Amino acid sequence: MTTQTTTAVNACDVDIWLDNAANTLTDIGGGTNKIDLEFDHELGEYRAFGNKWRGRLECGKDAKFTLYVIYSTTATEAMKIIESWFHANVPGARSLKIYVPTKSAGAAVYSCEARIDEYKFTVDVNDPNAVMATVVLLPDGAVTYSTAAT
Repeated sequence: MTTQTTTAVNACDVDIWLDNAANTLTDIGGGTNKIDLEFDHELGEYRAFGNKWRGRLECGKDAKFTLYVIYSTTATEAMKIIESWFHANVPGARSLKIYVPTKSAGAAVYSCEARIDEYKFTVDVNDPNAVMATVVLLPDGAVTYSTAAT
């Protein structure tokens, strides 16, 4: 019988940091309640005569970060940072850092320069919950993975 892990984590305290308009990393975790991290390899394949199994080669990489943001009206919170970024004359790339399970020593850190691909939200008079926005960020260059030192 395999021993059950004793190092499982949950997402209660994940930290998400994003540059604001002044290029200052800002903690947007208080206005975000979910993030999907997707990582992809570009794979090519080949198969020669007489071989039933395909071989595969990997080349490029890509990622996609989908944030679920609480619609709020404070300029320093996630939603307003996203909106002002998208609607800027030259939105540009901004720094993104995600700490799992929290911003502390030993945490996994995913970081990159990202560009905002899209954001969307629905307002519904029959929904008493907070309005939620979906924000898609795509990396502009490499996504690095490291372990937080502090």
